[in-house]
Amino acid sequence: QLNLRNYLNYFLKFREETIRKRTKYFLKIAADKLEILQGFSIATKSIKNIIDIIQSSENAAAAKLILVTNTFRLGGQDEVFISSILVILLLPNFLRENLKFSVIV
Repeated sequence: QLNLRNYLNYFLKFREETIRKRTKYFLKIAADKLEILQGFSIATKSIKNIIDIIQSSENAAAAKLILVTNTFRLGGQDEVFISSILVILLLPNFLRENLKFSVIV
């Protein structure tokens, strides 16, 4: 049977563990965002080369392969960074080609 002191100790241990896990989770999210933003910073310095590679490629998969093997490497999670760039640069073309917007009067 638990007395009040033991009950509070268990509860405090539980809260510490919960806060620790939540903080690690938010730190991981922030680190992932930081990596992508650092990649965008590097990409803006050589945006002309990246656009030329994407435009000269047959499709997004070929462009991704060239970009991953090229010098725009960040280490660690290059795939996330390259995919983000492709989405940003190819999304307007995708929307223009595949979606038809109609004006309802």
